[in-house]
Parts: sequence; structure tokens; C-alpha cells
Amino acid sequence: MFSRKILLWAVALFCVKTGCFSQGDDNAAKDLDVPIVSPSVEEKASPRNRSTQKDKLTAKGANAAASGSQNSAAASGSQNSAAASGSQNSAAASGSGNRTQKDPPKQSARIGWQQFFAPPPDPEKFSNLKAKLQTWPQETEAKKLLQKARAHNMVGQINAAEATYRRLIRLHDSNIKGHLELAQLYLKTNRIDKCFSYLKATKDIFDSKEFPDQNMLFQYRYTLALAFIKKGNRKDGHLILSDLINLDKSFTPGYAAMASSYLQLDKIKAAKFIAKRGLDRGLEDPRLTNILGVIAKKEHNPIEARRWFDRALKKSPHFVPALVNRASDSLFRGEYDAARLDIEHAIKLNPILPEAYVVKGVYLKKTGQFTQAELAMQKAIMLDPENGYARYGLGTLKAQVSKDHGEALRLFNEVLQVKKSEAGLIELAKRNIESLQQSRIDPNN
Repeated sequence: MFSRKILLWAVALFCVKTGCFSQGDDNAAKDLDVPIVSPSVEEKASPRNRSTQKDKLTAKGANAAASGSQNSAAASGSQNSAAASGSQNSAAASGSGNRTQKDPPKQSARIGWQQFFAPPPDPEKFSNLKAKLQTWPQETEAKKLLQKARAHNMVGQINAAEATYRRLIRLHDSNIKGHLELAQLYLKTNRIDKCFSYLKATKDIFDSKEFPDQNMLFQYRYTLALAFIKKGNRKDGHLILSDLINLDKSFTPGYAAMASSYLQLDKIKAAKFIAKRGLDRGLEDPRLTNILGVIAKKEHNPIEARRWFDRALKKSPHFVPALVNRASDSLFRGEYDAARLDIEHAIKLNPILPEAYVVKGVYLKKTGQFTQAELAMQKAIMLDPENGYARYGLGTLKAQVSKDHGEALRLFNEVLQVKKSEAGLIELAKRNIESLQQSRIDPNN
């Protein structure tokens, strides 16, 4: 039962991952938002006016884009006029009559968000970066510290990346990129409270500038939206994503984030609509094609799912989520060598992704490597204690291989307690619990 069933669910793991989050203070979190001046409007704006725009943008009434309607949330958004209007007179009126009003830097016709989404490294670049980091000297210059932190992050050396970012901030406390990228690192590793702490520090730096860089604001707001969603505050996360999409209709990462969020809620039609709208409006993006593969799998269309995963990897051969999903699909087809190649490549590129170790554990179990399979599942649990799939997979190994039924029962019961466990996975865990309890009552059954 385990070998077949868990594969059907494992293919959707990466994009469907939700998480168990403390709610915290949502009102304080909302204060982190900062409006972006529309790139098509070149206006003068004072700090006072920007504050007014922020208040309007985060007002409770401005929630149309997060209402759950797939059309409004996915495509149109609600570009709050306060974020783009400004007032040429307010700054001049607030100052001395002899003071000359500065003009803000002219904005390009389109936010340059592409620079923040570099493709994953190919194997040669990955190896070169790891080799370079072994002899990289201690740095004090901000630019070089930033490069070193990014290199550590890119090769999956998370602790070293964190330490380097913190050194950068300690030596250059107003370095906005250091604060924002460290927040992104904490988001990536599910340390949501630390993420919000550094987002707050990033916002403080923005507030100290008369004319913040609009491209950096765009990246900041995208990160803030993901943090809101990760925390469980989807309404504000969707509102920000819709606002960013409205600023640039080709912003495919925004569509992907929103589609993934709806997929986590099991709103398949909305997720599919959003992902396809993103493909129609933007360039080919493996995030979107991978999500469409996950959706096809949920719709019990494995042939179409495989086409989407292959399409994602044709565009970006080192895109880890699609590698993991295709490996899972290959296991389902009995293509073990293909699965092994994809999952080994995925783990090399991202050694901290728990879902990759779940699929690796399934591969090892199906090929009779039971001890290694248990280690892989344990690694997934270590990386993400709230991963129900890893606990379920380890439970089946304990029940079927090592015959440790007490430990298996504990693991299956933990699946029921994990808030991120999907309904189908919970049902499988319940069946295993009933089977194990029945075997205890009637050992001959």
C-alpha cells in the first residue's frame, strides 16, 4: 500500500507545502508593507506622502485582490491608486519656502525584477563555487561579503551563508541587500520569526531614504508576500502579489507564488487558472510549468504531468522542484535509474530540501536499501519536523521492514497531528493505524 500510494502524494510535495506557523501579531506585520511608485509615473513624493500611501495600501478595505476569486486574485489585482498617485505639492508645502524640492530618480518603464531571479547553477558552476569558497579569504568590504554570502547560499551551505550575511550587517548595518537577503534565507529555511525581524530592519532602511530604489522595493514586497503566506496570512500576501502583478503583468514569480498558495488550499481550478495566465502573460517559467505538472498529477493525469515536468526541465535543467517531481513520477513508472539520477542531482543542488529526501527514501525502499531509506526519511524529518510525508514513509519502514509496530504507530499518529498533512495522507495513516491495532488484537489475522 505504501509504495504506490505515497508516490501519488509525493509528486505534489514541493508546491503544496504549507507549514505550521504561529500567527503572531498580524497588525504589526501589516505595518511592514511599503508602496511602490508606479514605474510608468514619474512624480515627486515626500516621505510624508509615502507614509499616507502605505496606510491606504494596508487598510482593511483594500482586500479585493485577496478575496479568493480566481479571476481577481490571479489576473487583475487591485493596484491601489495611493501607491502610484503621490502629491507634488505636499513635500514643497511642508518645507521652507527657500528649500528646493528634489526630483526622484526617473523610473524605468518596467520594474527590473528579473535581476533578482537568477537561474540555479549548472553542475560546473556549482563545483567551481564550492572550490572557490574553500580558499575565499575573510572579507570586510560590503560588496565582497555579499558575493561570498550568496555563493554559500547557492551551494546549500546555509550556516556559512547566514554567518556571512550577519558579518556583513554587523560591519555595514545599513546595507539593505544584506538585511533583505538574510530575511529570504530565513524564509527559505522556515525560520519565519527571524525572517520578519530582518524584513522589519529592511523596511526601517527604506524609511530612512527619501527616494528608495524601486527595484529593491519590488523585491522586498515580493519577499514580504511570501512571508505572509508562509505565516498563514494569505489575504495580505495575495494582495501584495496582485499589486506587483498589476505593476508588471509579466511578473511570473508572482503568478507562481499565488498559484502555489491556492494549490496549498486545494483550490485546483484557481491555481490552474493563475498558472496558465502567468504563462500567457510572461516568458516561459519553470515555476509555472512545474506547478501545472503538480496540478495534472492531482487531476490524475500522469501523462500530462510528466509533460509539464519535462517542459520545466527543458527550460531550466537544474530546477530542483521539477527534478524532485520527475524523480517521483519515474518511481511510479518503475524507472528507477532515471529517478536516482534526478533525485541525486536535486539533492546536490539543494541539500536542505526535505521533500527530496522523502523521494530518495522511497527510491531506496523500492530498491531494497532499507537502512539507507530510513536514514533518508530521518534526514527529511530533521530538516522539517512538520513533514507528514517523511513521518509516514518512516512509519511504513518501521511497520513493514523492522517490524517495530510501536514506533510505527507513534509515527502514524504524528502524521495526524501535523497541521500541514493533507487529507489523503491522513487517511492513509489512519488505515495503517487500524491495521496495526488489529494485528495486535489478533496476531494471526
